[in-house]
Amino acid sequence: MPLAEARITALGLTFKAGTCDVRDSPALAICGDLSGAGAQIAGYDPRLDMMDHGVLRRSGVAAVDDPYRATKDADAIVVFTEWPEFREVSWVRVAERAPSAVVVDTRNILDPDTVTAAGLRYLGNGRPGGF
Repeated sequence: MPLAEARITALGLTFKAGTCDVRDSPALAICGDLSGAGAQIAGYDPRLDMMDHGVLRRSGVAAVDDPYRATKDADAIVVFTEWPEFREVSWVRVAERAPSAVVVDTRNILDPDTVTAAGLRYLGNGRPGGF
């Protein structure tokens, strides 16, 4: 699939968990690059209500206030920040909304077996079969 047609969900927009600070956030820098290449980016963060949404828009991120709505029809779901809440996501529920999505776990906080048991492909940073 060309990147220009991709629908990508960004989970975690802050530079680290436990804050609403998006200054120098790697997630937003990457989202900006992906958006610049034509990808559609939906972003969710547990502290979304405390963020400057103008910064998100300038990075090409459409803010979504629910992780499940953010993943609807996604081609890829990228976990950028190690929020504990992301360990509690129902990957079965995500798979119902985005059955062909690839889950990219940049922080290695997810259980690969749980994600793949839901029918999704899992790529973990430094893990076998990952990146």
